Amino acid sequence: MLMTSRFDFHCDERRFASAMLERFTHLWLFRADQRRRCGDFVVVDMSSPSPKRRGVFVLDLKLGAPLVERAGVQMLNVPLALQELSASGTALAPEATTLMGDGAKLLHHWN
Repeated sequence: MLMTSRFDFHCDERRFASAMLERFTHLWLFRADQRRRCGDFVVVDMSSPSPKRRGVFVLDLKLGAPLVERAGVQMLNVPLALQELSASGTALAPEATTLMGDGAKLLHHWN
């Protein structure tokens, strides 16, 4: 049971993930390990066929919070997530845009 809790969804996270994947089919959504301090989700914009041109966003959901572009303690290890994406060939981004806020506001960011 210990391993599954690292990737469990809370209700608001599940709704956010479902809405994002339904609305934006060009985005790939990865659930972050809750113990690794790299946000709640890592999003890769797969619009480009080139992994070098794919944008990467790291999201930290904060219920009711305004949308802000910054990295808090929960995003301390974003470089580790970028290394994993690079190793898999999914995205070769040197950095990610970090966004924190309410799920509805994060969804609106892509409209």
